[in-house]
Amino acid sequence: MNNPMDSIQASLRLRLSQIAEEIGQETVVDIKEALGRQYPPSGPANVGPPAHRTGNLQAGVDYTVADLNPTTIRITISSIREPEARKGSSYMVPEWLENGIPESLERGTPRVAPRPYMGPAADRVAETLAQKVATKLSM
Repeated sequence: MNNPMDSIQASLRLRLSQIAEEIGQETVVDIKEALGRQYPPSGPANVGPPAHRTGNLQAGVDYTVADLNPTTIRITISSIREPEARKGSSYMVPEWLENGIPESLERGTPRVAPRPYMGPAADRVAETLAQKVATKLSM
């Protein structure tokens, strides 16, 4: 006979995975909105996240959810998306990606001040994560 606790744990695990997906989606939307400021920006230069020019950086923001074990679900937000075209042998890596543009914008370089966009989003999620999970579990 099946243990009722197994059913409860499986149901909770499924709901937590769904919540992780929702939080991943919300975080990507948050980052893309932050990157949606049109170029040239009005106001002080080099303040806040990079402005939208080509859309490559914005389009490259994505997330994955990994169900690691019974007590751990990992949400990974990344600023580099693996395009489907990369699977083909003739795919060429875009120059902006090959040159490490996302990382140098986030962290800065010896010549360019940092323009973080991933870190602030992670901070915003961390501030409200427990409340979001509690709210979504009660639905």
